Amino acid sequence: VIPPPQNIDNEVGIILREDVWRHTHEITNVHNGETANARIMGKFVGYDAVDPFNYRWNGQSHEVRSSANSNSWTRAEFLGHVYALDDGKTLVSEAEIERNPMPTMRLETWQVECPCVLLVFLPDNTSERYHIVKMASHFSFGVPCQCAVADTFSRQKNQDQYCSNIALKLNTKLSNSWNKARAWGTYFNTGGGQEGGIPWVKDVPTFVMG
Repeated sequence: VIPPPQNIDNEVGIILREDVWRHTHEITNVHNGETANARIMGKFVGYDAVDPFNYRWNGQSHEVRSSANSNSWTRAEFLGHVYALDDGKTLVSEAEIERNPMPTMRLETWQVECPCVLLVFLPDNTSERYHIVKMASHFSFGVPCQCAVADTFSRQKNQDQYCSNIALKLNTKLSNSWNKARAWGTYFNTGGGQEGGIPWVKDVPTFVMG
């Protein structure tokens, strides 16, 4: 997600992987006014152009992915941004274009939300692994998670029931401003404009346990 120019309200720019949507910005040459679609890249000491999906900030310094599809990262000094044109060879510096180029793909802010939940598949019920997953999701990233255990699943007489239980738990964690997900309710529409349920639960803030 990238911020658009200040004159654009309630929108954000989106960067997708190059094989899905290559262009990230429309750039304008400061000398002749010509425009072109280009992909923003990071410039580092020892690296002329690094794709946005191949570098990151770890909270203390920048890192560059060691090789394509690798989970190994190398610390690198960030120098700025450059823009790669469609020929894959020409790199345009920030000094050569007008400031604050427009993102080519934009969405309204309400359409962009952080992940609502992480679904983690574990091989077994080892408590150490489970605790690491929960610690990382809740304390490091602030995102709820739901674990599914392969060993537990394989031992179920009714595997559909296990999947149903996982789905029920997921639904309670998926609610956001867009999907309004919920696992169960205490009030419902009986048809014909009539409502049923437990009236006082809807009338006042209520915490249900059980």
